[in-house]
Amino acid sequence: MRKMSIERKIFPGTVWTANGNPRPPGNFLYGGQLMGANLWRSLGILTIALLIPPGSAFLALGVIFGLGQILGERLFRFLAQTFDLFGFLLASLLGVALAWPLIRWLTRGLPGQAIWRWRWTALAIMFAEPFLALGILFATGPATAHATFLRAPLEAFYWTTLWASMWSAWALKSFHRFLLFSLSVLSGLLLGLLWEWRGGPAPDRGARGMFLSGALLGILAFPWIVPPYQPALETQTGVEWQWVERPNRLQGLIKRLQTLIETPGECIYEPLGWADKETLVYRKWCGGRWRIDWEQAHSEWDPGLPQPPVAYRRTTGEIRPFEGSLATLRRRSCSPATCITPYLQSRYGRDGPSYFPGHFQEPLPSPDGQWVAFTARHPYGPEDLVMIRIP
Repeated sequence: MRKMSIERKIFPGTVWTANGNPRPPGNFLYGGQLMGANLWRSLGILTIALLIPPGSAFLALGVIFGLGQILGERLFRFLAQTFDLFGFLLASLLGVALAWPLIRWLTRGLPGQAIWRWRWTALAIMFAEPFLALGILFATGPATAHATFLRAPLEAFYWTTLWASMWSAWALKSFHRFLLFSLSVLSGLLLGLLWEWRGGPAPDRGARGMFLSGALLGILAFPWIVPPYQPALETQTGVEWQWVERPNRLQGLIKRLQTLIETPGECIYEPLGWADKETLVYRKWCGGRWRIDWEQAHSEWDPGLPQPPVAYRRTTGEIRPFEGSLATLRRRSCSPATCITPYLQSRYGRDGPSYFPGHFQEPLPSPDGQWVAFTARHPYGPEDLVMIRIP
């Protein structure tokens, strides 16, 4: 009897059989009590896992830079130059550390297996939050912009999600970081689901299984939730254009995140010239970054390392290594005001520019004058190499 009373105290929402034993919930995804024995505990842990770590990571970021400014310019300079992946990991761990006492408080009094299953679930969802927050942002952005009858609450929700999503996009802003982070989080979610599957009946198994499964499906659906990436230009009606080196879905997803947080892409494009009227030769520079001279208050762009030249065949879209001599290429430039902007629509207001050129700004018309190759850049973001046909 004493044992049953303890179980009733720990799991007050459990359905009991006539002989005083808890009824097994069945399948952890669909059977039994879906939200588990303690609704308040389930929702509390889910709320903390989704909301507190991102906000506290922003707080930690502000504290780190604030200390740098207080303790001296040298420390601030060091933080500004190195605060990238390691800074993200540090701030994320600080965010989890702030949420951990609340997780422990919510799981107090549970049996050992249940405690660590809940804590594993909370940690897995914390690190899945970048995908979930960004998915919510991209999925609800258009609805927020057009739902005038709910403008105030929807805007509050939108900006709250955007606040978390900016940190999330910073975490996933490069291909290697996205791959490493997503595989790590997916592994954590799958291990949690396997643990639940093999752990036997538990009164609150349904809640953990639902949370883990929802986060897993959210990450798998993430690449299809984010709208496709597009270059930073819009042509006039009837103007034909081509996108040199169109990214695949994953590459476009990374560039979309870079556009959101206004950070340069991993590579920039340099048009080198035309081998003939159908073949554009170019090369990429990768690993570039801004070099900042703090004493002189001056910055300049370091393009990184040049890649081997490649040739783009306009008629087929084929890209292959260029084996000829760069000295034989036909290279003549034109003024953007005459050979580009008349064929583009303004993206930045009636009096704003039609496009922002990339770091290599010189447009190159083809030898027959029918096409113009140039770079277009999102403001402070990634750039693309495109060409338009002159009517």
